[in-house]
Amino acid sequence: MGGHAGVTNKQVSNAVGGQAALADQGGQRSDQQYNAAQTASGVTTPYFTNLVQNGLPGYRNMTDYGGADIAQAYAPARGQILRSTSQYTNMPSGYRDTMLAQLGAAQGRAFDSTLNNAYLANQQARMQGAAGLQGQQQLAANQALQYAAQKGNADESIITGPRKQTAAGAIGGATMGVVNSFAQGAGRGLTA
Repeated sequence: MGGHAGVTNKQVSNAVGGQAALADQGGQRSDQQYNAAQTASGVTTPYFTNLVQNGLPGYRNMTDYGGADIAQAYAPARGQILRSTSQYTNMPSGYRDTMLAQLGAAQGRAFDSTLNNAYLANQQARMQGAAGLQGQQQLAANQALQYAAQKGNADESIITGPRKQTAAGAIGGATMGVVNSFAQGAGRGLTA
């Protein structure tokens, strides 16, 4: 039985075969992960990209609804001012107009607040879209790197593993052994 540092040739052969299988498996899984990431990316990337570029899909509806909702909320107060001041003919000049202007200003501030909240929600959606794109890239890259590292480690152990002796290698090794022996013998003869 030929051995290699206490390990049989069959054990070395089995280990190298196992490393080759592990390398193949790592390569296959890396390819599978890449394909799965590409498929998922094809579905989610357009959504995330749209969020980054356009924000909330219903942003315009949100602002329109907010404006209409606020107008509806202030309509009874406006009606009340108009009804209550229409009966008086001896009001100070501009009293009614001032009350309506103040109500309009309050309504404007409420609308501005609604727009500001909608803007912030829109910005948050854009940031979530960007985070989603970044998360996809990181996940795909990390998983692909893990499988590629598995393949690389397995390949490295095959590359650095024991080599089968070839006839040329055996002759070259024997020749080097003779040359080294001659050089050592010649060196002893010169120093003696």
